[in-house]
Amino acid sequence: MTVEQTLRVTSIRSQNPRGFGGYIFSAKSIDAHGSVQDATGYVVVKASDSILGGARVEPGQWWQVAGEPSKRLLDVNGYQVTETQIDASSAVLLRPSGEHIVAFMADSPAFEGIGQVKARKLWEVFGERLYEHLDAGKVAELAKVLTPDSAAQVVKAWAQHGDSRTLQWLQSQGFDLALGRKVLQFFGAETAQKLEEDPYRLLSFCATWRQADALARTHFGGGRGQFDQADRCARPPYRFLQNRARWHCGP
Repeated sequence: MTVEQTLRVTSIRSQNPRGFGGYIFSAKSIDAHGSVQDATGYVVVKASDSILGGARVEPGQWWQVAGEPSKRLLDVNGYQVTETQIDASSAVLLRPSGEHIVAFMADSPAFEGIGQVKARKLWEVFGERLYEHLDAGKVAELAKVLTPDSAAQVVKAWAQHGDSRTLQWLQSQGFDLALGRKVLQFFGAETAQKLEEDPYRLLSFCATWRQADALARTHFGGGRGQFDQADRCARPPYRFLQNRARWHCGP
């Protein structure tokens, strides 16, 4: 019997399994408020690329998944754990992962004391409204999750270092978290403008031309015709750009 449930992704088990696209991921069943419904069990979802609509699956996302479940009991360190497996017949992304803002707050020294756990909790409670609360300096709202002192510190740090537009833009474009960190660190608040003007600036942040070319086409939806001129302009200085920003790409 097909069932439908809301899931929060906890980890990615496989991307592009067997070379046919899609994902296999682990998740927790949650209610409308994000509370875990069964602490002793978890769900493993297999979803094809067509079912996912080509979307990237990331930890922290909420998905509405339908499919016929099968269950088995596993012994994990002496505890009985229920694993539910679902071959998804439909999947709808309900909430993005928020990985960029979580990483931004957890990594920045300005947000001292706000690590991955607290930053992720803020996202899970507020979702997209977190940007609104931070921009408006709503300490009282953040204090529903943090202590009043921590909430005030976060608001102060955000006023000095936060950038809602850029973080939301990175998320909406589906940027890999590691790449997002690099371009945000380099371009700051101008990230969206710089990459929209010329997506081949990604050359400075990738190891190869092929990677940069694929990212430009994936994130900005262009065909050969649209980017041929950019290709001709970008190819000659490729080595120069790569050497100039080698600290982005590694040795």
